[in-house]
Amino acid sequence: MVLWQKELRFKEIARIDIINKFITLIVTVWFAYAGYGVYSLVYGAIAGSIVQTAQFIELGFKKHKPRLIFKLSDIKEFLNFGAYQMGERTINYFNYQLDTILIGKLLGMEALGIYNIAKSLIMKPAMVFNPIITKVTFPAMAKIQDDIVRLKEVYLKTINYLSSVNFLA
Repeated sequence: MVLWQKELRFKEIARIDIINKFITLIVTVWFAYAGYGVYSLVYGAIAGSIVQTAQFIELGFKKHKPRLIFKLSDIKEFLNFGAYQMGERTINYFNYQLDTILIGKLLGMEALGIYNIAKSLIMKPAMVFNPIITKVTFPAMAKIQDDIVRLKEVYLKTINYLSSVNFLA
């Protein structure tokens, strides 16, 4: 799926996603009709994931045949980068949740509940639009990474769009 996103093949990704949602619906309804109750949702989600994964594996092997080669020296740079990314995201997560911890501790559960609803409403636009914009622009930027002028234009437009949406949050 990531390779197809990079190649901007969103039509094929959408087709697979629609099939996945349809299978999820059919399996969920069937299990619910059979009396499995709330577990029908779980079985439907599992079936949809299996079908989606199988489709991407099948199509992926047609284009790319992976080989089992492992050298620690080849991935050391990626591990270092990943460690910094994980550290940065961990710190940001706790920074983002610090206000929730303090309000819960100082003002109680009722105030925390009201605050969390307000915070969720304010953050909703950013949580919806940011992944959509970045899912499209990052592969586009990867394709034009050698054309610095165009890359700069796309990057600045992306930052402008994201800033416009995130300004409210």
